[in-house]
Amino acid sequence: MEKDEKIKPLITVIVPVYNAELWLYKCLDSLVYQTLENIEIIAVDNGSTDGTKKILEDYEKRFSEKVFIASIEHTNGPGGGRNYGLAHARASYIAFADADDYFDFHAMELLYDKAISGDYDIVCCANYDVKGNSIKKARELKRTTKEFVIRNGSMVFWNKLVKKCLFDLAGPVPENIVFEDIAYVSTLISYSDKIGYVDKPLYYYILRDDSGVNDLKSDRILHSLEAYKIALKNCNSDVKEQLIASIAHRVCYDMKVARWTFADKFIEYIKENEGLFDIPLVNEEKSTYDCLNKIKGFSDDKIAQTVYINAFVDRNFKRREYVSNESFYGETEVVYLDESNCNINILPIIYNAYQKREYEFVAQYFALEKIYENGGIYISDNIEIINTFNCLKYFDSFIGYLDNKNFTDKVFGGKAGNNLFCHLIETYTFENAYHRIDYSLADRIKNVLVVIYGINLDGKTRVLKDKILVLDPQVLVTDIVGEYHICRHDFSEYISGDEYVVMKKSVLNMLLTNNNG
Repeated sequence: MEKDEKIKPLITVIVPVYNAELWLYKCLDSLVYQTLENIEIIAVDNGSTDGTKKILEDYEKRFSEKVFIASIEHTNGPGGGRNYGLAHARASYIAFADADDYFDFHAMELLYDKAISGDYDIVCCANYDVKGNSIKKARELKRTTKEFVIRNGSMVFWNKLVKKCLFDLAGPVPENIVFEDIAYVSTLISYSDKIGYVDKPLYYYILRDDSGVNDLKSDRILHSLEAYKIALKNCNSDVKEQLIASIAHRVCYDMKVARWTFADKFIEYIKENEGLFDIPLVNEEKSTYDCLNKIKGFSDDKIAQTVYINAFVDRNFKRREYVSNESFYGETEVVYLDESNCNINILPIIYNAYQKREYEFVAQYFALEKIYENGGIYISDNIEIINTFNCLKYFDSFIGYLDNKNFTDKVFGGKAGNNLFCHLIETYTFENAYHRIDYSLADRIKNVLVVIYGINLDGKTRVLKDKILVLDPQVLVTDIVGEYHICRHDFSEYISGDEYVVMKKSVLNMLLTNNNG
């Protein structure tokens, strides 16, 4: 990367790039055609394997006075590219862009004018969040004290213009970690004296489901916990309590909404840092305080990463491998339920069901029994796993609604010794309607929850006493609408029945959305 040292740019824009050929043109166009012309753009390729490098070379050739490219050895996350750009930046102000997003063409001019007019160390701006055809203004700031920004602002690089000297105080950006912005930006802010704000969306942040930070099955999500540790270590001490309050809020939000598939790890983080979060700034925010308080009530034991599957007909090795790979992150034990580990003579109802080849009925009973003894979950053959079950591990047991009046018996789980499964197992010994084979586990679940736990049948997610988690159909049965999907049922064997219809998901989604509206 060669530069003309005679002309010093006003702003250096650093663009870390990795396999971004689908979006890179729009990003670079938004920079090379900025109304503030005296800027330099340092694009750092992080070992891309697609056509990224060729695109970068083309822009460097066409805009040789403005675009400078470099390549570094691949690192996990954009930290390496940011550090390279900072080391070679000539301007006194630094901005960043992600390669799959883009700036408003007036962004650099407006940010620079604001920085100069008030001699600000950092200037933040609002942005547009873009998802498909949806676009909305985001990341607005009501106040600009560093205490407020650390607690309530957005810890991202791309909506800020920063004095270069501030990076010298904060040190290098963490490398080989995603969420390096969370680890670093709070430190930058903590060492600032004056923060400015432009209340105009100047950046277009593209929300992609396949991005690293939005992949609900990627354990890269957990890099955020390492990022919090780095931020707490490096942040200026005079705003550390504001940072702690911000982290507490973020962890609770991630656990419940944004990155819920790893709820168990966020719960562990909170339990391990209980003393850290016990400060007035955290306790005064009701939603965060309530969340932390609930987590204090969880015991340390978790649902075992053991999955039981029906093998009374045959041992499906492909199914076993699939369940093993998809059910949990980390090592999963899959146990076949068959004659080798299940005593079919244990009860007359079980023996009769076995003789009548009602193998699902038999397998469900032994799943209840073994989960009650050792913990784990049961997954029927018609269950497709979308996300992992880890988010449920701290509840004593979980079951799911099939619709607003009935429950599924195709997937369920719990800790060893949980009360719900104890009650369900007892129903198989009763000398009444429960003693019939045609009285399904789903019926038993419904009656136990109504009679013993007093549940209102409404199809809604709730936590009952004994930490029984009851989940709405969106979570365990279907994924038509909503955000929380763990698994879904394959109903194809029932499509000839009167109770089932076949239609495109988009049509059903439209009908449900219109009905809710």
